[in-house]
Amino acid sequence: RAAGARSGADEPARPLPVERGRLLIGPEGGLSADEIAMTARYQFTDILLGPRVLRTETTALTAITALQVRFGDLG
Repeated sequence: RAAGARSGADEPARPLPVERGRLLIGPEGGLSADEIAMTARYQFTDILLGPRVLRTETTALTAITALQVRFGDLG
């Protein structure tokens, strides 16, 4: 877990006023310290999908679905 990362369970689900964003999915081994520093420089926010380790190709679909629920696109 990256320093300052939060789980989606830390906040109640509610629609958010976001028009666009970017999703960064790291490799199965995680991001390097330099890559993590770069994400901070570009104002990425760490959000975890839970305690499990997901395969990279599964993470994209899981993350998009979680974001759709979080932003109110899915019931």
